Amino acid sequence: MSSERVWAYAETARVGLRDHLAANPWRLSVLTSWPRGVLQCLLYTLLGAVGTQGGESFAFVGAVALAVAPPASVGVATVLLTDRTMGTYTRLRLGRLPTVVVLGLRSLPWLAEAMITMVLSAVCVGALIGQLPLGVRLLALWPVFLLMVTTSMAAALALTILGVGHDLEIMLGNSLVYLIIAAGGIVGSAARVPWLDDLGVVLPVRNGLLALRALLAGRPWQGHLLAEIAVGAAWAVAAWLAHRWHEKRARHDGRNAFD
Repeated sequence: MSSERVWAYAETARVGLRDHLAANPWRLSVLTSWPRGVLQCLLYTLLGAVGTQGGESFAFVGAVALAVAPPASVGVATVLLTDRTMGTYTRLRLGRLPTVVVLGLRSLPWLAEAMITMVLSAVCVGALIGQLPLGVRLLALWPVFLLMVTTSMAAALALTILGVGHDLEIMLGNSLVYLIIAAGGIVGSAARVPWLDDLGVVLPVRNGLLALRALLAGRPWQGHLLAEIAVGAAWAVAAWLAHRWHEKRARHDGRNAFD
């Protein structure tokens, strides 16, 4: 890889960070998005604890894992939404870097947002429900959470391109989160609904969460972690192909990609 291309990647990430901080100043995160993530974690933990022996610990682990999904999924959607509203997507297609790479690099601040939300959820909710030792154990497994954030971002990059031109980017990002909630085994086993259980296998977070539960219980976890990596890689390839197809179609019919 040439030094010029490395500089281009780094500059894209730097500009993406500045754009993110301009649109989402840290005060806004402190006052809104981070507390919302913590309260969501508390809600799903309490829901899982109702009427189930040992359900609180099970749901707490799932809720902390779920905390990474909204910033990763909806955050990527907002990057696409910004290009649509500002009319800059066609300019991206004229650049040297592939559009999907530019969007991915510009989405990196949302990776940090997701990890911060996870840390706050593990500590704050853990302290509130008397599960702080479990929360600290979860923090030690941060590489697994980082993997789940990455796979969620890859899936969001692939799915939200379908909403381009139809004002559906945010809806698709939120839909991905809802699917993870329904099929990811967050507060209970998804096996109760077979087709949801099958769907969850190809969604981000599901296999990473299984790896977390296995690590905490001292069971074999490698297979689940490899499955999460495979799911993320498949979504990344799908994102690449979807964006390439979208660009090719836009060049073929000669219209703006967001019309």
